[in-house]
Amino acid sequence: MRLTAFGVLGFAAAVVTGPMYTATGYSVVHNLIIELGAQSTRGNWIMSAAFLALDAAIVMDGVRPFALHHMPFVAFGGFMALAEVFGHKPIDPQAPSVAWEHSAHSAMATAAGTSSSIGFIWQAVIQRLPLNRPATGHVQLSDPSRHSAAPHVRDGLCLAMALILVENLRQCVRSHKRHNEH
Repeated sequence: MRLTAFGVLGFAAAVVTGPMYTATGYSVVHNLIIELGAQSTRGNWIMSAAFLALDAAIVMDGVRPFALHHMPFVAFGGFMALAEVFGHKPIDPQAPSVAWEHSAHSAMATAAGTSSSIGFIWQAVIQRLPLNRPATGHVQLSDPSRHSAAPHVRDGLCLAMALILVENLRQCVRSHKRHNEH
């Protein structure tokens, strides 16, 4: 079954409805998606559940059928789940939070990004390896779909990675703007 596809749908629903259930003042332009599930944030359980469902689906789809080159994506799902277990700092700077928990969240998110990068590089290398050498001497590439992650895992991961990339870029821009304001 395409669990990752269902995980992506649930994740997208939680993101789209986020402004309705979270802290007053949340903006899809100025806030990060992960802040919907942040510490001491109203309705954070909704985004946390969506993230955990997506992450569990990625892990389950990544291990069925087992293939070594799926493991970086399985690690991505595991690290993202751990990142969600350890909450991001709250949207409201006055809300109570635990600094070490935010640090653990950041470390797990970084590990997730690293493992997915390794996975995508690994996939690119696998698809470029000359695996068959016919008698003619010409190098013939084998069918890349045979060596790449299952299509539903790959598609779900690509969507998840695109969302994460957009979030990381937004966070970098926000951080840069804050730094320049001070």
